[in-house]
Amino acid sequence: MNHYNHLYAPKRLFHQKIKNINYDVIKHTLHVSNKLNLCKDRYCYYFGKFSEIKVMQSWASFVKDEKEYDLSHLDQLSFEFTREEGQKLKILLNFSHHCFTGHVGEDEWIYPHASDERYFCETRYNLSKNLPAFMRSLLDTNPYFLRTFAEHREQFFYLENEFHGETYRLFIEISCPTKNYADVRIDIRSAYHEEAYALPVSGNTWFKLWRVIDAKLSGDSLPKNKTRGRARRR
Repeated sequence: MNHYNHLYAPKRLFHQKIKNINYDVIKHTLHVSNKLNLCKDRYCYYFGKFSEIKVMQSWASFVKDEKEYDLSHLDQLSFEFTREEGQKLKILLNFSHHCFTGHVGEDEWIYPHASDERYFCETRYNLSKNLPAFMRSLLDTNPYFLRTFAEHREQFFYLENEFHGETYRLFIEISCPTKNYADVRIDIRSAYHEEAYALPVSGNTWFKLWRVIDAKLSGDSLPKNKTRGRARRR
């Protein structure tokens, strides 16, 4: 049985004046015993002791024609996962804005809270509401992922043929942080429904998800049996 324990407080808790923040509540949430320090940049809030700083990403809501699209379901998420053999790992999930934006659209749909110009996509947004639970389920089912590369960065691709009425494409990066805030970090770089113009994904080798995670944990390299593939659109 898997047990999930949230370790991060949402950025929106800090959308009040600093003097009104209840530091005791935040410190309890973060398990920080010393004086809490807080600063922010454009997208993330940093909190905790400066010697052991924690990062929390939270995407700002998108507003169109007075309708607000809440994105709090894509707050950075941390939980404890227990494997069948009893090993317990802290997993950190981080969601890119590519999970709810596309590369084409009308100017009034530009999402203004990201570093690159992309367009808010209602279909991606609605599907993304199920993405955190879907990522947890993949840790249970341990499916095969295709290793691919985006601008020389190693990524892993998964295709879900039936995801709430859509064929769903998922691109993730997996790493093991050097800090103790998590054992495994999974960055969801892109997640979207497959459209008619989508091209096949280029890649070289298929690996079980936990095969990749175990290699990252041990520092071992995955085999590099290269095969030719084709590019894909995100």
